[in-house]
Amino acid sequence: MIVVSDLLWGVLLDNFAWPKGRLERVAYIDGVAASDDLSVATTLVFPNAKLYERHFEVSAEAMSQAGRHFRAYYLQRLAQVHTHPSDWVDHSQHDDEMAYSQHRGAVSIVMPNHARSRPAISGCGVHVREDGGWRMLAQSEISSYISVVPAQLDFRRK
Repeated sequence: MIVVSDLLWGVLLDNFAWPKGRLERVAYIDGVAASDDLSVATTLVFPNAKLYERHFEVSAEAMSQAGRHFRAYYLQRLAQVHTHPSDWVDHSQHDDEMAYSQHRGAVSIVMPNHARSRPAISGCGVHVREDGGWRMLAQSEISSYISVVPAQLDFRRK
């Protein structure tokens, strides 16, 4: 399970609003593994990617740059997030091949319509790398893999 605050999710959506235009966007969610079954997202990373209308490319140099902070902050990559130009949120063959990781358990989130509607996690395609390849989770499975939680709860009396 990856736990992401709604504040971090909002920052991700704000950043996906740039650049204007019909280009795919990509980001990484990094954080801390609290246990084998629980990771907490702390950091968003926006690689120096080449953005195109129907795909993106992250060079080996850009990928290396996007991971240099791991040791300094004791973080690891938890998921990749990218957008698609339509409401189709499955993985293309290019997405399968060019994902940030091919290791079992890797997570890839696809946002529809270049994230213009600011989708909740339930409106995204969530993919998990298994032994046989990438599998898109059924809607009912998403909450077992990723949860967006409130960054603030305020019970003060007004």
